[in-house]
Amino acid sequence: MDSNDYTSLIFYYGRLRYYNSMQKIALDGLAKFPMQSEFRLFNGIALAIGNRMQECIRELNPLKNEAELGLAATVALIHAHKNCHVIDRDALQVLETRIGDRVSLKNSSNAQSYYYAAVFYYLIDDLKTAMEHIEIVMKMKDNTYDDALILRIWCQLSLSFDQSAANSKIQNTLEMCIARSNGKNIDASLALVRYYQNTRKFKEALSVIEKLSIRLPEINILLIEKMNLHLAALDWDQSMDTSMRVINLEPYNIAALLTKGVLHIIRESNIKAGATSLQQLLASVDRNEPGNHTLLLEICQLFSRICSRNFDVLQITHLCVEKMNQQNPADVFILTELGYQELLLNKIVNAELTFRSACDVNSRNFEAFCGLTLCKLKAQMNAENRQQIRQQLAFLMKLAEYKPNPLVLYMSALLAETDNIKEQQLSPVQILEEAIELHFRKLESFSFGIDYIRHMNPEFMLDLCKTFIGQTPPLLQKAYFEINLSDVYAWKYLLHMRRVFESRVTAAKCT
Repeated sequence: MDSNDYTSLIFYYGRLRYYNSMQKIALDGLAKFPMQSEFRLFNGIALAIGNRMQECIRELNPLKNEAELGLAATVALIHAHKNCHVIDRDALQVLETRIGDRVSLKNSSNAQSYYYAAVFYYLIDDLKTAMEHIEIVMKMKDNTYDDALILRIWCQLSLSFDQSAANSKIQNTLEMCIARSNGKNIDASLALVRYYQNTRKFKEALSVIEKLSIRLPEINILLIEKMNLHLAALDWDQSMDTSMRVINLEPYNIAALLTKGVLHIIRESNIKAGATSLQQLLASVDRNEPGNHTLLLEICQLFSRICSRNFDVLQITHLCVEKMNQQNPADVFILTELGYQELLLNKIVNAELTFRSACDVNSRNFEAFCGLTLCKLKAQMNAENRQQIRQQLAFLMKLAEYKPNPLVLYMSALLAETDNIKEQQLSPVQILEEAIELHFRKLESFSFGIDYIRHMNPEFMLDLCKTFIGQTPPLLQKAYFEINLSDVYAWKYLLHMRRVFESRVTAAKCT
């Protein structure tokens, strides 16, 4: 592999949030091409987003004066210092002054320096700032810098925007970049695969993967892309077969084990097999991505939201999040997820205490405050509680800058159910309809797959279904639903409702 291949693999693992794998490839690239300092920069970035801040600072400090890498190294160092447990204010001020000087003297920075800064922002998921830096590069290079063109397209593919309006432009740009590299640009080829996948051109996407496989047969990521492509095309059997093929080649492959476990649950309703796959998956993360709490949180969120509150699966995910919390007791994101895990286990009192702890760490954390409000709604209601919940919902709207949020709307509908105010502006049903509309709008930038399922959050959809059913007039409820919502077997009906929702999502994707 040449240096561009190593760079493409670094970006690939960065997009997947496999930060240890990203760092390993960066170090391999540095060992093979010791004169190319960008691999040292990529190593430092992997350390930064992997929450290894002191190591990142030691790695990137020598690069901050370099012409091409200095800007990216500096913004990465600022990020690292701000996320240290003890912040070195003097060092941070010096770095911020350096950035200010660069901004006031734009001519002192070349196009590549802005490109590498854009790479950093892209990898930490600050897509807006990444796009701003890419536009500066384009002005300097007159839209002729292939690496920046490809990065801009990756940002566009990650954002919610009308890709159909830019179809030909994206496709033509990527094809030209691939042609100029004589078909060797892996990053451009993978971007073209993602573009075809998002626009449901699965045959074209498969053709690009096959061409790459001929050139690079030893890289398993192409099989992973094929597996994801089959999943996006709703070809469950092919996706499962490909995941098993990857596992036979690489027993600890995280992406393949993840897909296998999810398919066991959502395709086969085989919770036992799904729980076994989840245990294997967590062991693989511990082996290949030790300390990657971002990845572990996403896995626990995913499995806990698709398992229909199965106790065995929730026990595994709750234990995993609890261990992370013991290792990082002041991490507000881990604390918040622990609260939601306890809510799923119906431990309302424990969940409320956990959410309070999260709010103590960060009193303006939106998700933590939502969890605390949800606990109040699930507790025994009285006039005092209702007034407190109204105040909390008003505060949440303020935190969200008064933009409608699906979870806040859902909680507003729950509160409206218990109120006897006849002159409400919107009925609970109208509020729920708006919540569903907003919730699905968030999924527009995703093709069907693991990230789509996690963001869709079937557990939340089940809650919306149950609340909708509760709003059905009693006669219709008896005629059409024939269930008692207080019955312990109601979850079976809700499981069916989830499948109905999934079929509606599938139909929407096909059209």
